[in-house]
Amino acid sequence: MDIIRVENLKLHYSLEAGIKKAIDDITLEIKKGFTVITGPSGSGKSSFIQMIGGLKKPTGGSINVNGTDLSIFNEEDLATFRRRYIGFIFRQYNLLPALNVYENIVFPLGLDGRIEDYEYIKQIAGLLGIDDKLHCYPKALSSGERQKVSIARALSTKPAVILADEPTGNLDSREAQEVIGLLKMTCREFNQTVVLVTHEKEIADMADQVIFLKDGKIAAMERRQKNYVG
Repeated sequence: MDIIRVENLKLHYSLEAGIKKAIDDITLEIKKGFTVITGPSGSGKSSFIQMIGGLKKPTGGSINVNGTDLSIFNEEDLATFRRRYIGFIFRQYNLLPALNVYENIVFPLGLDGRIEDYEYIKQIAGLLGIDDKLHCYPKALSSGERQKVSIARALSTKPAVILADEPTGNLDSREAQEVIGLLKMTCREFNQTVVLVTHEKEIADMADQVIFLKDGKIAAMERRQKNYVG
């Protein structure tokens, strides 16, 4: 099943030196599972994932996420769609220091006026190994634990899609492998689609689908047999 479909997607900027083609006429389908987007710096990886998540508007083409054409939304409705159907994980954890772990995890639910499912939150925290940290504050956590909290926060709204932009960038190799394994596990446990941006070949090798970008275009694609870790 195609969870994400983009057609003739473009993101062009006007610069003094001419037109910068950050994304240049990409058409592709992303199926349910664990997909990695990789490529050299400046290839358009972050721009691409931000457009899928509705954080950037394309200058051309269409984006369909979970059966919905994002172009039909005004800014307010697009923000509501993001909160309900897309979870974001970034390199910077973006945790609120004045809130404890549990409060950080459920924060997106409050923005949407939804009541948290305590048992579900405990299940997520247990799967991620932070169920004993729910009353701690971010400053007391390691880098790996903070990233696990950001994963739990992304999962709290039960999104169809998780978008992760360099989520292991601030982690050591052991923590990075653990986080990727956890993302693959949650992908399986909650029947979600994970799209992750990375420079790291070791992480790309763990994916069900790999999309290689170069100069804003698809340079290559690989589809692999699912091999979940966790």
